[in-house]
Amino acid sequence: TNTQMFAPSDVNTFWQILNNILKENFNIVVEKEQWIVKRLDISYNFKVDNVSKAIIEISNKNLTKRNKIVYNENETVIFKNKSSSICFYDKEKECLLRKEASEVIEMSKGMLRLEIRPAPYHMRAYSPLRKANDLISKEYFIFIIEKFGINELFKSITIEEFDSDKVDLQFALNEMKATDVEKALGFSILMSHIGEKQLLENGHYKSGTIRNRKELLQQYSLTREAMKQKMLYVAIE
Repeated sequence: TNTQMFAPSDVNTFWQILNNILKENFNIVVEKEQWIVKRLDISYNFKVDNVSKAIIEISNKNLTKRNKIVYNENETVIFKNKSSSICFYDKEKECLLRKEASEVIEMSKGMLRLEIRPAPYHMRAYSPLRKANDLISKEYFIFIIEKFGINELFKSITIEEFDSDKVDLQFALNEMKATDVEKALGFSILMSHIGEKQLLENGHYKSGTIRNRKELLQQYSLTREAMKQKMLYVAIE
């Protein structure tokens, strides 16, 4: 169902399972060095809070020498040319459409999926004979991610992970004391409506209290910044 990603350690398991199936069902043995790849897609699953918003941000970008196609009200965006394609889509919506099992749908929630279909010449650039043993590897995955400039595409895209004030407050309460959150929010309202000068002149605050409240407000502001998801990127290390 493509809701879980392979790790480099899974590659040997793949070869073992494939060899066992061929041996048990057909009584043949093919060494992995003999396999030649006709097509091999590269994929990656991102976990984000708002998949639709992420796709909208991505769909606002243009890639040189690639046509952009957006399907189903920002469920899917594809950048393609005659030989290869880069596709982003909402995995949960796909699973719902395919009526997958409930546990699969649950795993797909918040999942933005990337699929790259390289051209044969991309494979030959890495492995001249298109050897499966070379191409089914983390090294080839990194090669394609860098070749297609995926992380470069994301550099100008920042997805806000949370949208509601309610979630803002819940996050802040995990990071700060409730009384400090109250002080920061109350002080923010007073500052915006009355102003620091009048608060001091009328004796509502002492200068030391103003300084302390500003520190709390800065701390609260930092929690909001922390709630913004860092730029999407493919972890290739």
